Amino acid sequence: MHDQVAMQVRAWTEAQQLGALWSPLVHTVTSWIASAAPARATVEQRLLACLDLGTCFFLLDDATDDARARHDDLEHVASGGAPVDHRPLQAAFAALFARLSTWGSLAHYLALRVEFARALRVRERIRSGAEIDLEGYLALREITIYFGPWLSTWQLLEGCELSPRERAAVAPAFAPANRWQVLENERLSVARDQAAGTPNLVAMLAARRGDSLATAGAEVGTWADADLDAYTAAVLALRKGPLTTPVASYLTLLEAGVDGAIHHYKGSDAARYR
Repeated sequence: MHDQVAMQVRAWTEAQQLGALWSPLVHTVTSWIASAAPARATVEQRLLACLDLGTCFFLLDDATDDARARHDDLEHVASGGAPVDHRPLQAAFAALFARLSTWGSLAHYLALRVEFARALRVRERIRSGAEIDLEGYLALREITIYFGPWLSTWQLLEGCELSPRERAAVAPAFAPANRWQVLENERLSVARDQAAGTPNLVAMLAARRGDSLATAGAEVGTWADADLDAYTAAVLALRKGPLTTPVASYLTLLEAGVDGAIHHYKGSDAARYR
């Protein structure tokens, strides 16, 4: 299944004139899907999740010289703007969104991507020297980690969109799971972030306290462990009560995302996370 997805990813990205941009990401993106997609997901669902993760997240998250323009591209199309001819990334977003729209309403999906693009723009200002404290950057990373958008893709593909009341009910599980994703990613991305000139919570904590990166990394690891425990407890508590079908499906997606990330960070993409 992994090879089928990778082959179709390459075909789609070439058709969208993004082959050169996407090529360095194929392993990372398909590995994420292999780790964190629900076990029951079809090839088509895995492909669409791949295309979303690579095009909406990694192409923007890894961008350097063209970063602001890519962030603008996503916000423009996700906000309903028509793609312009000289921006192939905009055409790719439009094609992807059109394909996903056959699975259901994109309202929640698109709103999260607009929020994500705007948060990345804030991160670019920080890269350029704007100041932010540790708590503010953690809050920003809770958006730019893309875990909420990732879940919205699978909610769309599996037809388990939540009502506002249901979203509030699962928040005690989502919030610590999302923060764990941030903390674990920061802990494993110190060297890559330093090379890219991207702020990192471990480095910020070390600078604040005058500690070594190793000491700060251990502290962030302790925070991550506490959030993982809180997420686990929240899911167990929710499963003890009556659940609507969408909430039960959402919790399964949430568990697949967390379990997959644990597996992924432990070695599925060692060249990126170490």
